[in-house]
Amino acid sequence: LNLAWPRRLCQRKMPHYVGTHVFRFTRLAQAAEVCNKNFDMSNILYDYGRQSFLDGLISWTSMTIRAALIDTTRYQVDLANHQWLSDIPTGAIVATSGPLSGKTVTAGVANAAPITFTTVSGPTCEIIVLYRDTGVASTSRLVAYMDTATGLPVQPNGGDITVTFDSGPNKIFKL
Repeated sequence: LNLAWPRRLCQRKMPHYVGTHVFRFTRLAQAAEVCNKNFDMSNILYDYGRQSFLDGLISWTSMTIRAALIDTTRYQVDLANHQWLSDIPTGAIVATSGPLSGKTVTAGVANAAPITFTTVSGPTCEIIVLYRDTGVASTSRLVAYMDTATGLPVQPNGGDITVTFDSGPNKIFKL
């Protein structure tokens, strides 16, 4: 990850639509700010997700990648130890997307077409998690934790939630 981008760079306000939420991700490679030796969470890859890319266990373009809207009051992230979708309590998963489409990789940069979570209701969602879907939660590898985006947190209202990934040089993430 390129940790050179500060948290506030490239944040954009998006229009509000009744019944539909639209937001744009800021750079995934944003720096975690250090304060009294504590890290402020920012968009980042799970350790086992990063390792799986390097070991050839995840192919961004050929495998099924999905996103999940997560309620953080029911999930405490552990980037070093969480590796499977089953590490996230089912009660914390508010909605899951269809498979990401239009996935590309250029110079280590992952990108995909916008995704839509349809008719979402439930608690406020503070993060989006990307994962490699195998159809079984205990073997679906966690890839990315995203808590920094214009529009997050989002309060579902029964409408659709559309995610448009950043169009900057690091797109969704950069290895």
